[in-house]
Amino acid sequence: MSNEHTFDPFALGSGLPLADTNAVITNAEFKFDTAYSADACVIAITFQPEDGGEAQEQLYSVGKNFEPLSRGAELGHTSGRSVNINGQSNYGRFLGAAAGCEGFKEHAGSTGADPFTTALWIGTKWHLTTVEYETRNPSQPGSEAKVRSAVVPDEFLGTEGN
Repeated sequence: MSNEHTFDPFALGSGLPLADTNAVITNAEFKFDTAYSADACVIAITFQPEDGGEAQEQLYSVGKNFEPLSRGAELGHTSGRSVNINGQSNYGRFLGAAAGCEGFKEHAGSTGADPFTTALWIGTKWHLTTVEYETRNPSQPGSEAKVRSAVVPDEFLGTEGN
């Protein structure tokens, strides 16, 4: 674990297995996952904790009207146009958190990869944390907000082998 992250015995945990962990992304794939949602495209990211723990796959919703391309290595919009990732999707939260980490955008620029390719993620190392967010059922405008948690990066630790 990075020296910047020290244990606070009074802090509360999220209960998510990857919270406050250093991990490398060993695989990523854009796909449809009906167990996650009937019509949502997700990115499935596999994290390998650096402490030798068991690899964990996390699914992040991408947003409506996106689809996997190139056998899951790329993401496209069904309109055929360039459309930004939805900031309210879990992938949007993950991407926004990663983009805010020092050194990550420079790394991405040096590889030529972008958030629409899994190549951007595979081999990158991160310190992970959780964020809470509120969500409502869009088909029920008066529905009560639910609080959810998502695993996101809070520190870019470089790439595998560095």
